[in-house]
Amino acid sequence: IIIYAHGGGFVAGDAQCGTGLDYFNELLKRGISFRWVSVEYRLAPEHPYPAGLQDVLAATRMMLLRFPQSRFALAGVSAGACLALEAALDLNAQESQRIHSLALFFPFLEPACSTPFKKHGYRWNFGKWLQWCWKGYYNDTIRTKGVLNRPLEQFAALPPTLIATSKADPLRDDGTLLFAKLKKNNATHIEGYGSHACMPAVDRVNSALMFEAWASQLLIVKS
Repeated sequence: IIIYAHGGGFVAGDAQCGTGLDYFNELLKRGISFRWVSVEYRLAPEHPYPAGLQDVLAATRMMLLRFPQSRFALAGVSAGACLALEAALDLNAQESQRIHSLALFFPFLEPACSTPFKKHGYRWNFGKWLQWCWKGYYNDTIRTKGVLNRPLEQFAALPPTLIATSKADPLRDDGTLLFAKLKKNNATHIEGYGSHACMPAVDRVNSALMFEAWASQLLIVKS
C-alpha cells in the first residue's frame, strides 16, 4: 500500500493531482502490484502547519490499523515529499517497522529559501513564490528549523529512501542536502534534467532509472 502526498507548495493541489497518477502508471508498467492512497490533506494558508502533516499522519495510521498484514510505503512530490518525510519521522517505532519504502520526488524542504538554487530562482520570481508558500504554511513566520534541521539520529530509523532531483530545479539543493544526511542509511539519489518535477517529461533516461529504483525498493522485503 503506497500512501502518497501531492505537491503544490502546501497551498495548492489535491488528491487527484496529475503527477501522482503519472507515477501510479509508471509502477503499473513495471508490474508492481499495489494499492494507492492519495491523501487529501488540508492546505495553507487557511490551514497552516501542522494541519497538512497531521492529515498525512492520520491517513497513514488509519491504513496501518486497517490492514495489519500489509506492507506500506510513503511517497510524495515537492511539498508532499516534505509531508511524507515528516510523517515517516513522526511515526513511533512499531509503526515505522511497517514502512518499507520512502520515495521523495523533488522535495521542498528548506523554509529559509537560502540555498544557491533557490536564490537563482528569484531571477524569475519562483523563489519569491516559494517564500510565500512557506509563510502561508508556517502562518506568516518563516521557521529556520525545518525538517533538515532535525537531529541526525531521527533519520537513522527511516526505511530505504529514494530522493529524486532535477539539475535545473530551484529545489535541487533541498534534495541533495537531505541525501547528504541519509547516504549512510540506505538512501538512493537519482538526478536528471529539467525544472521542478518536469524530469519525467523531458529526461526519459534518468526518469526510467528513477522509476526502476522505486520499483526495486518497493519489492524489498524488510527483515
